Amino acid sequence: MNRRLSYQEKLVLFALTEDANRTDAEIGERIGMKQAAVGRHRRSLVKDGHVHLANLPSFHRLGLEFVVQIFGHINIALPWDRKTEIFNDWFKNCPSIFEATFSEGFLLSSGVFQNIADFLTFQERFRIFFENLKGPRGELFRYAFFPFDISRFSFGNFAPSMSRIFKIDLQTPPMCKPLIRMKRETTSLSPSETKILIALTEFPELNDEGIAHRVNKSRQSVTEIRNRFVEDGLITRMAYPTFISEDFGALAYVHAMFDPDTTLERKVSVAGDSWWMQSIYTLERNSEVFAIYPFGSFKEYSDLIEIYLKPFQESRLLLGEPEQFVGPPENMDDIIYCSFAPLVRQVLQDKLSIIRQSQDPVKFRMR
Repeated sequence: MNRRLSYQEKLVLFALTEDANRTDAEIGERIGMKQAAVGRHRRSLVKDGHVHLANLPSFHRLGLEFVVQIFGHINIALPWDRKTEIFNDWFKNCPSIFEATFSEGFLLSSGVFQNIADFLTFQERFRIFFENLKGPRGELFRYAFFPFDISRFSFGNFAPSMSRIFKIDLQTPPMCKPLIRMKRETTSLSPSETKILIALTEFPELNDEGIAHRVNKSRQSVTEIRNRFVEDGLITRMAYPTFISEDFGALAYVHAMFDPDTTLERKVSVAGDSWWMQSIYTLERNSEVFAIYPFGSFKEYSDLIEIYLKPFQESRLLLGEPEQFVGPPENMDDIIYCSFAPLVRQVLQDKLSIIRQSQDPVKFRMR
């Protein structure tokens, strides 16, 4: 629903994106609102599509190697309906891609890959499929790589920007998701745990009883395993705003290249923390940064993006001008939004198949 949110709805949306595990009572305590009112506004936000719930898996814990941002200009002369058809045909059959959006002139998508062979197979198919979508300068899409072992990430860091855009003034400042390095590892899961993790990513709106029905397990087992996943950091409950209300006037996607010797500490000493704290999704390594910033208007974008980026430019840490893709949310189409289940299913079902084969060596040899 493309309308402005009431201040009460903004407060609830802010508190929910700050911590998606909060109950109505806990949200009410955070923002000074009665529990019944919180419940009413929460239901309205979900019903009208202003917030999307998801269980974010820890990709690095599943043995995946790197995140890739895929971006570039596309042919503005191609009709919108045709673009939508082409992108839907491709991305919805691409389990490695968990988010993708496009406007009249550009496309951006986020993917996670198991290894370089996995990515190169994807890249070749991607290049062939999108050959006819070259942008006005004739270039194909570009790739920004962020291997888990040498990169830092901040996913779903919505509270600081929500607080700024909604002009929320609470005694306790907004929580900020940290920008952390995630060392790659492999988590051993039983067949039951594998099924439950797949179901949690595929049906994030279901409670434990609903998940139990899906995987044919008891509600108690699901609750125990879910709690362990959360405690171990294998999944994180997230509430993603969809930016469809008129309160959001612009989204900026920024890609910047740095001198390879530029550490995170150097970046912070030069430009402070706002360049990543105000980003809802940040990928960072010494020589490269990708960030997404929401703004209330294009004026706010032009005022603040200079504050975030100008110190880098003046200090000569940047290799060239940062690339920026900016547009109003209503002129962007989300093909895929927080679609984690296809990738998790692909990775874990492969592992589950290996487990089953190892438990039946005769059958394994016959294959």
